[in-house]
Amino acid sequence: MSYSKEQGHRNRRELKKKVGRAIRTVCERLEERRLLSSGQVWVDDNWAFAPGGDVGDPGLSSGDTVQESPGVTHTFGLDAYSTIQDGVNFVDDGGIVVALDGLYTERVSIGRGVNIHGQSESGVIVQADSGPAVDGHYAFDISAPGAAVSIDHVFIRNSDWGIRSVAGNVSVTHCTFSVNGFDGTPYPSPLSASDAAAHFAAHGTDGGAIWLVDSTANDISFNNINSGDRGIIVTRPSQTHIHDNTVGNNARGGIALFDGSNNFVDNNDIQFNGGEGLLVSGGVTVSATSNLLKNNANAGLVILNPTEATVGNAQVNNNNSRGFSGDGGTNQWPAAIYANGAGSLGSFTLHLQNNTVNDNGSGGNPDGAVGVYLGPSLRGDGTSVSGQTIGGHAIGLRSSASNVSITTTSVLRSTNTGLMIDGGVTFIDPSHAYISTETQIGRDCIIHPDVHVEGSSVLGEGCEIHQGTRITNSRLGNRVTIKDHCVIVDSEIADDCAVGPFAHLRMNARMEERAVVGNFVEVKKSQIGRGTKSMHLTYLGDATIGEDTNIGAGTVTCNYDGKHKHPTVIGSRVRIGSDTMLVAPVCVGDGAVTAAGSVVTEDVPPDTLVAGVPAKIKKKISEETE
Repeated sequence: MSYSKEQGHRNRRELKKKVGRAIRTVCERLEERRLLSSGQVWVDDNWAFAPGGDVGDPGLSSGDTVQESPGVTHTFGLDAYSTIQDGVNFVDDGGIVVALDGLYTERVSIGRGVNIHGQSESGVIVQADSGPAVDGHYAFDISAPGAAVSIDHVFIRNSDWGIRSVAGNVSVTHCTFSVNGFDGTPYPSPLSASDAAAHFAAHGTDGGAIWLVDSTANDISFNNINSGDRGIIVTRPSQTHIHDNTVGNNARGGIALFDGSNNFVDNNDIQFNGGEGLLVSGGVTVSATSNLLKNNANAGLVILNPTEATVGNAQVNNNNSRGFSGDGGTNQWPAAIYANGAGSLGSFTLHLQNNTVNDNGSGGNPDGAVGVYLGPSLRGDGTSVSGQTIGGHAIGLRSSASNVSITTTSVLRSTNTGLMIDGGVTFIDPSHAYISTETQIGRDCIIHPDVHVEGSSVLGEGCEIHQGTRITNSRLGNRVTIKDHCVIVDSEIADDCAVGPFAHLRMNARMEERAVVGNFVEVKKSQIGRGTKSMHLTYLGDATIGEDTNIGAGTVTCNYDGKHKHPTVIGSRVRIGSDTMLVAPVCVGDGAVTAAGSVVTEDVPPDTLVAGVPAKIKKKISEETE
């Protein structure tokens, strides 16, 4: 009995030792796992067993020693796994998952901070499904509020969205995306809108490469995105930098930003997409510089209602090739650069700086190809267009925003008009038109090359200002025509008047409705009545002229006696014969007539014919004679 008791005590002591060793081993393993989880783990879809390692039967078991490369080993279940998801589940916040080259068919869910680093961009292939994309299947599905998640050097394919994040600060760099949201089947040719709609319905899932929501301080860069549905979409981003990406051949569009603040889109190559190249909608302060926007089926660049946007050094060429997008929907923005929005008038400010816009198509616009369109939602007092080169369009630049500052902009090879402003104002060659910032120009005006409008001048609606004219601090009514090479300073011209060519109006010259001043006529400090005409080679100084009077060629108001200026008054329905000299002060009554070559030194009574040097009354003109 005593032996049995002693043996039992020994057995219990041995058991306690074994239990203690086991507990210590478990604790050590747990501590090892804790330490490793703050660092990084390795993932391989097909591990090689290390020589002499403990190989589970069959396949891998926890604790097996596996080989990353000769001389570099890991322990399966501790710092080595076969799926990216297992690696993500193991590491703590901020840990690193290194994916070794291989094919990973899985849908990875991420709920906390993690860095996923591929061994090589072409060698690490992640796909949600082995076949074409399935709606709702994402290669990486992220919901990590406030956490930093980064993915780099991974090839992502065959997914509805390659990366979808509904919460988390996500960065994606040096990744390749292909056939996400679309299986890449080529569209038929020729292609109609109905063909496109049917094709997309058969081959698309309404997805794409990258879709991030509510992310801050993201870096999306050096990615190659092709042959999917859409490229990059970010919603409500803040301080996000999208740069140096290649986004091409996607069914419905390249890069899109919705709302957010202080975001940057730079140095991206966006070509051959089936919708718009770059779309910026809403948000506060967006900057897009040095982007290549080329050969996209719809607009190269669309800007809708941000508070302020700057676009500089972009190349926007050969876009708008068709009037519908990759899903058959109507091209809503048929201009190479389209800026407008659904907001109130004057709701946002745009700065276009040193962009090149060439040879874009009409995109279904019935007015033909438009290089740049500025809609009424822009604030004219803050919007600026400078250093643009625009060529090869029916309309180079069209603006429905008034008071836009347009400087050093060259519009070339426009088959219709170079520049249209304020709902239809047309600049034939805006690079050779000079308009002061205080000038107001009404609708439907046409401004020809080499026109200068200076000071606080006002041009009414429907005016046409021909080449070589200078207008300074003057006011023009509606439907006024100024012919070539006229000078108009400090003067006022009423509705439906015509001036020129080679006419000079100065010092408060005033023309009433339907008055005409022709070639080589100078008008100084004079008023010309309604319907009155002075067609050729005339000087009218310090004169007041009534209605429906005709001033013959060569007429001079001789207003200066060597010391003082004197007035000339000419009534209504008067006919001043050619080469008449009117020696002021003098008055010609209503209905009077002066014969050609007359020198008028005395007042002429109404309805009287005068002739000679000096002019004498020849007869009274009766209504019957007339």
